[in-house]
Amino acid sequence: MLTIGRQEYIGINAFESLDTNFVYANIKKPYHKYLFFEKIQSGYDYLIKHVDLRDINIVHATTVFSDGAIALRLNKLYGIPYIVAVRTSDLTGFLAKAPHTWPIGIEVLKRSSAIVFISESLRRKFVKHIALRPFVKELEHKFVLQPNGIDESWLENIVKQKRENNNNLCYIGRFDKIKNVPRVVDAVIQLRDTIPGVHMDIVGGGGCDLEKIKGMIDHYPNPFHYHLYMLYQVG
Repeated sequence: MLTIGRQEYIGINAFESLDTNFVYANIKKPYHKYLFFEKIQSGYDYLIKHVDLRDINIVHATTVFSDGAIALRLNKLYGIPYIVAVRTSDLTGFLAKAPHTWPIGIEVLKRSSAIVFISESLRRKFVKHIALRPFVKELEHKFVLQPNGIDESWLENIVKQKRENNNNLCYIGRFDKIKNVPRVVDAVIQLRDTIPGVHMDIVGGGGCDLEKIKGMIDHYPNPFHYHLYMLYQVG
């Protein structure tokens, strides 16, 4: 498993496994945000140097553009098949702001063995993009809907009894615009008049709506409890 990032990322996603080797590439630079193809070249060069491709028979690219472009190169040069996951950053980042990367993104999708979406709403927004609409018929047979997994500890500790107070809400995740968290926070604020005991725990950070949400919580502190998740503060 190769993770490309900065020093802060090292060890974040590691877990004990007999069959998984974690490789952390501390090569991400600030200017890579603007020099996409140099970022891909850096990632590919590091991968070739530190991973024995003879042990690889399939690649899982966790994004279409940043990871998918590397998987595409491996497929072209070494014939290694790959599956690719569509993420929010593909939609709100590259497809929204970087048209010079669209051709390679389309090629990534065409040569992939499967295209994974974590939600139906993300799939709908993805296929409506102007650059992708002409290729949907060609690609849709590879679409797979696979929501993010749930840790077994949650499934093993399900609370089945009915609770007297059902007015507690919880949000966990980044504060990206596509998540629409400010609208949820505003709904909780409006509900205070009709449901005095309403309460919301917010676990997360990062994303373009971070400051907006923090401002809303600071202005109406009573119904909210904000838990800063440090992982979202990296980078």
